[in-house]
Amino acid sequence: MMKIREKIVFIVVFSLIISCGRAWRGEKFREGEILIIPSTAEIFSAPEMDIEIRQWDFTLDNSDIPHVSFYDSFQGALSYSTLDINGKWSNESVDPIDKGKGVLAGSSPNIFFVNENLHIVYLATSIRDKVPKFYIIKEAVKDPLLGVWRCRIVKIWNSPISVIRAGYMKDINKIAVIFLDQESKKLIFGAFSPAKNNELEICKTPETEENEIENSDIKYTSIYHFGQESLRLNYEIDKSCNTVSARVGYSAEIIPTFTRNRESLFGVSLYDPSINQTFWIEIKQNSILGWLNNQKDEIETKRDDRGEISFAQVGYKIRNPENLCVTVDSIMYKFELSKPADSIAGVFYKRSDGKWIGTKFFQASPDTFYTYPFTDPAYPVEVTISYKPSFLIDEYSIGSGRTNLSVSADKDGNIHIADFIFIPPLMAVEYGFLTIDESGKFASRFEVLDGGGGGLFSQGTGGVAVSVRTDGIPIVAYFSPFTADLKVAIPVRETWISVPKLTGPISGINPKMLLTRAQNIAVMLSPVIYGDRRVLTMIFIPLTL
Repeated sequence: MMKIREKIVFIVVFSLIISCGRAWRGEKFREGEILIIPSTAEIFSAPEMDIEIRQWDFTLDNSDIPHVSFYDSFQGALSYSTLDINGKWSNESVDPIDKGKGVLAGSSPNIFFVNENLHIVYLATSIRDKVPKFYIIKEAVKDPLLGVWRCRIVKIWNSPISVIRAGYMKDINKIAVIFLDQESKKLIFGAFSPAKNNELEICKTPETEENEIENSDIKYTSIYHFGQESLRLNYEIDKSCNTVSARVGYSAEIIPTFTRNRESLFGVSLYDPSINQTFWIEIKQNSILGWLNNQKDEIETKRDDRGEISFAQVGYKIRNPENLCVTVDSIMYKFELSKPADSIAGVFYKRSDGKWIGTKFFQASPDTFYTYPFTDPAYPVEVTISYKPSFLIDEYSIGSGRTNLSVSADKDGNIHIADFIFIPPLMAVEYGFLTIDESGKFASRFEVLDGGGGGLFSQGTGGVAVSVRTDGIPIVAYFSPFTADLKVAIPVRETWISVPKLTGPISGINPKMLLTRAQNIAVMLSPVIYGDRRVLTMIFIPLTL
């Protein structure tokens, strides 16, 4: 259990802060509890910003200078901003504006340091003929000598990608990326080596679709399948009759590297809207490295004698000879594998009379598949599958209704969660704590920080962010949906103190928060709503313990 100090004091930061020769000229609001740097506060302004998909990101360098990447949706370009020596925001284009080439670059950006070099991983999309034809995962690196951005294509994907999250797994020197494939309804995990400046060309919009070339050692695998198995199964059997499909989730957040019991891990939180469940998924970095070093990508055929076989009867629609959709029932068998498979290429089952028969199948998850339609009266007793091997994944459901989580890890590997939960009549800001119990299993608890049951709110968005101090104390900042104030909550003596920061009637969307190296200032970046405008704003929240 984390130790909580008894006294919390919020302090005023004066309007001039010096760091590495840069002047941060701030503006104090009312009682001086909030500092927006610089005084203009505005990095980028747009009438609309995507609420479900975060189109911006930021990081802090060793001098606490902020570095921001954001998607300029008006121009279809990736932009970068930081504070110049005068304390003003300096914006520049990373991936140039499209000039009739049919490509938009820069959505869902992620910015982070690899050693001392800035990297941005983001999505580019073909819009040729107004219909997206391909999706490109790209990487940009800031050249520290020339000050220019250099780019490369990491992976070309042929089905829709809506969200990318990426970060540096420093203990194995790989960049992790997750993205949502809307067509196959899977969450894909990939890892690749960071690009080096001398290996890249200056960023430019691709000339033609035909000339695109992948330039990385990326390897990828599916780690989550969206939707209830029965829903996805019915849809897959005959798509012309079963038109209801599982909605692909969004709201994925990652922690690229954290440590538990001296072991480095990668973690991701994920909301699945088709079943209204949020999951925490984590992978051991050593198993990722072992998977990357395994050069045998070809399909392997193995008999799975330790997996479980169970009976299932599924109702679905299929076309009859008169070309009409009719409802039928089918006997099926569900196979739970002893270990996950990236993709299954073929399934053979051994009948009770000893014969081996090939069968149709549907992969419902990395470790579960169904045979369909099963008409053989002899039930299966063993199964042989052809598949690509993958790594082991730990998955834990952290409940329903938590659609936009913010996650952070402490030095012991515990996961701290913050969210605005909306399950009528409950509307509240929540804090959660996810840990490993003595038996090695996940355990979680949640507390309401603000709000409660009943009533309606008409102000604010409930945007929430969490970060954890090096001593294990969580800091939760949120835009109150009830008063449209920015508030900060910190635990004290088994309870929470929530302090309004008196910013006036504003609210933010999907905020991200980091702590400075001295742990005395929380730095938040969020699109803030001012009337009919959404302004990408950086807010510094002074605090001390």
